[in-house]
This record gives sequence, C-alpha cells and structure tokens, in this order.
Amino acid sequence: MDSGLLSEDGSAMGRWDQPDHVAVEKLRWKVKMLAKTGRYGAAEFWMDKIACLSDYRDLNDFFDMCEYLLLDGQHAACQSLIESRGLHKTKPEFAYLLGRSHFANGELDDALKALTGYVPSSQTTQTHLSDYTALEEDDQMSIDGDVMMRNPGESFSVSTGHDDIYLSAIQVLRGKIYDRLDNQQMACAAYLQALDLDPFSSDALDYLTSRHAIQTNERKRLMDEVVPRMKLGDDPGEHSLPEAIYLSKLQPDYNLRGEDKVAWRKWEHSAFALNPDFLLTKAEFLLGRRDYSAALQCTNHIMKLKPFYRNALPAHISALVHLDRRSQLFDLSHRLTLLYPGEVETWYATAAYYFICGGTDMTRRYLAKAIAMDKSCGYVWLLYGHSFSREREHEQALAAYFHAVDVMKGSSFPYLYIAREYVRTNNFGLAEKFYGEARDLARDDPIVLYEVGVMQIKKSEYVHQFKLNLVYCLH
Repeated sequence: MDSGLLSEDGSAMGRWDQPDHVAVEKLRWKVKMLAKTGRYGAAEFWMDKIACLSDYRDLNDFFDMCEYLLLDGQHAACQSLIESRGLHKTKPEFAYLLGRSHFANGELDDALKALTGYVPSSQTTQTHLSDYTALEEDDQMSIDGDVMMRNPGESFSVSTGHDDIYLSAIQVLRGKIYDRLDNQQMACAAYLQALDLDPFSSDALDYLTSRHAIQTNERKRLMDEVVPRMKLGDDPGEHSLPEAIYLSKLQPDYNLRGEDKVAWRKWEHSAFALNPDFLLTKAEFLLGRRDYSAALQCTNHIMKLKPFYRNALPAHISALVHLDRRSQLFDLSHRLTLLYPGEVETWYATAAYYFICGGTDMTRRYLAKAIAMDKSCGYVWLLYGHSFSREREHEQALAAYFHAVDVMKGSSFPYLYIAREYVRTNNFGLAEKFYGEARDLARDDPIVLYEVGVMQIKKSEYVHQFKLNLVYCLH
C-alpha cells in the first residue's frame, strides 16, 4: 500500500518530509533573510532541517548550518559537527570555519592546528602549495556517507575557484593567530601568501601597508605580480578600480599641494574624492611629509564620514599630537574609552593625550596596556620610545625603537629615531648607520636629510671640542 498521503478528493499528495525543489529553495531564501537580520539561531534551526533532508550529505547546507552555529556563539557544537566528519582535513572551507571557531574562543593553538591539519587536494595549483610543505600531517578521518552537491557549478570544488578564496582566508586567519602570538615574521608571510592566493584580500594588504610590515622590494613585487591580476576588463591597457585602490596604498604619490601625481588615477576628481580610504592614504602621505595641518584636515573629514574609523585613528591621533590639540585629543580618548575599551587605539589615544600634557608615568601606563593588547602596533612602540627619549633615558628609548623596527620593517621612522638617540649620546658611527637605513627606505624624505645635516654639524663641533680639551690636558 502506498505510504503517501491522500488529499480530501483522494488524489496523492507528496510526503511532508520529501518537499519538492521549489519548496526547499523558498525555505533556503527564508533562512538567508533570517541570517541577514542577525537571527542566527533561527537561521540555524531551519538550515538544520534543510540539511537533514539529504542526511547532512549536502556540504553547502551543512556548511551554512555550521556557520550559523558559529555566528550564534555555539562554538562547541560547530566544532563537534565538523570534526566528527573530518571535513576540516579535506575541505578548505571547513578547515577555515573550524579555525574561526577556535579563534573566536581564544583557543589559538587549536585554531592553528585546525588550519594546518588541512591537506590540499592534488588538483590545487602547485604555486599555491609552497606554504603547506611544512604542515603537520595528521591521520585523515573518514567521512561518514557519500557527499552530495546541489549544483556542481555552485559547489566548493576546486574547479570553481572557490578553493583559492578559502585558502586565502585560511592564510589571513593564520596571520591573525601569529600576530596574537607575537610572531610578526610568520604573520607577514601568511598575509603575503593570502594576497598571492586571492589578490582581493584587502584585509591582508591593509595589515601589511598600515603597519609598514613590508619593505620596498616586497611592495614592488606586489605591484608587479599581484596588482595586474586584479583587472576587471579584457583591455590590458585599461586600469581598473581595484588597481587604482591597491596602487594608491602601495605607492602613494602626491605633489606639494596634496594632489595625486599619477595621471591616470587623479582620484580627487573622481567619484572617490571623499572616500575615507583614499583620504586616509593621502593623510598618511602628508604625515610622512610632516604636513600635519593638511593631514588633520583629511582625518577630520574621515571622522565625520565614519566616526571613530579604526583604520584612520592612528593617523588622526598622530596629527593631533604633533599639532598639540590637547582638548580634541582628550575628547577623542574619553569617547573611545566609553565606546571601545577593548581596542588598542583607545589606549594609544589616552597615552598620547598624557604624552603631550607631560604626564610620563601615565603615558607609559596606558601604552603598556595597549602593548598587552597588541604587540605588533609599531606606532605604540614609537610613542613608548618617545616617552623615554624625552626623559633622556637613552637605553630604554633605544629598546622601544628597536622593537618598532621589528614590526615596521618598511618604515623609516624607527631608524630615524634610533639614529637621533645615538647622535644625542655622541655615537656618530652608529648614528650614520641608521640614518643610512632610513635613507634607503625614504630617499626623498627631507627630514632624513635634515637630521643627517644636524648630525654632521654636531659631529664637527664635538670633534673640535675634543681637540680643545686634548690640548688643554697636554698643557
């Protein structure tokens, strides 16, 4: 006898647990809308029912269900579902999701283990495997049941290119983990690998450029090899939007009026004239040229468009310090303390306020708090060094500046301040060495040339005074 149901007129009806494709797609759309409104618990509830229809063999549905568990804060459930099937060892999207779950829980070692436990398929492009050669090889767990995909063209298979996106996401997450573990070298390597895998990983580029973590040769490699892969059109001579954005971050070039010198870009006369990220690039360039007033105009405009925009706060705070805007900096630090007490920029702003007010002890107290949150913020180490330099505590100042060198390999500022400290202690040999390092990184920077001139004057005066003292002692 047919187990199906009969309608009132006696016609056959479909079973409630075997809905047709249209009904399932309508339910999927409803789940997406629940997730869009931040109701992840409800989205997970219904996605679980959809996944159950295929006995949890449709990896698209299974992935969405696990992700909603993660977003709903149910980390243990998310981790158990992925690990029980061993999907994190064969599917990059599940390795990334498992790593995200552990990272959100603060389980850094477990997150790193989840990411390095993934073994790429032999179909993966060989150029993308260099970072995996030294990974741990764990025993691969078997997957219960066969795997089903709704549409091969929409699946996570290698042929669709989705793997590169998730492999890049894995590298970005590894970079964040190594950054938390105070291993900047591995963090930078992971972020660079993320850009090689997916040039649109702007979060990786932002870390490398905003923290001056890469040197000139690496910037050039990114411009020559990564940026050209971002073209959106077929014309090889046509510059695309992603190219303009990335090149403005990798190689900003402005005239003395603060106008873009790149003829084809000229973003001030484009739809991006008031875009916060373009304005930030310009502000950082102006700070490097010591045009603090113009830089502050840019960052003030950014703060109006995006209040307390995290990426722009370091530049904004630096401009306020150099212009001695105490009241504005006090107001900023106070509001940040109320709104974002867990962010390193909050305590950097607070320390900066006490620095310009002369409160050395309070400056170092809040800088220590910022360093405890993020040891890779070079601008925090620079201010820490300034607090010692102002008190003529040269050894402590040099220690802070050298730490800034470790995390700001592409910036001339740490080398400049180290050389300045050596000039103050009349160690001109080492001063010349570090001024040379600064000039290699910023050959056209007039401030570096000015400091070298000051050193030469002081050096000649020191030698002259030494000769006078020697003559006096001999007589």
